[in-house]
Amino acid sequence: MHGLERMLGELYAENVLLKKVIERSKERSLEERRAMIQTSTLPITRSCQALDVKRSTYYNWIGQTQTPDHNQELLAIGFVYLATILD
Repeated sequence: MHGLERMLGELYAENVLLKKVIERSKERSLEERRAMIQTSTLPITRSCQALDVKRSTYYNWIGQTQTPDHNQELLAIGFVYLATILD
């Protein structure tokens, strides 16, 4: 149990540190934040939330009009449609 308590304490300290880093990052220019989102290992949605950037704004920056999730949905609908007309 002591190992878990120690790990929890370390995670809490890391979380506090990351919150400070994120708050300072919000003071950066939009271009700097876009670059941070692109290089982040977090999902795009989480990175945008952390850096106070709308996801649609991020996708506009990189030249995409649709999010990957939306494109996946459209592709799935197309496959279902093709399967029904080819049967």
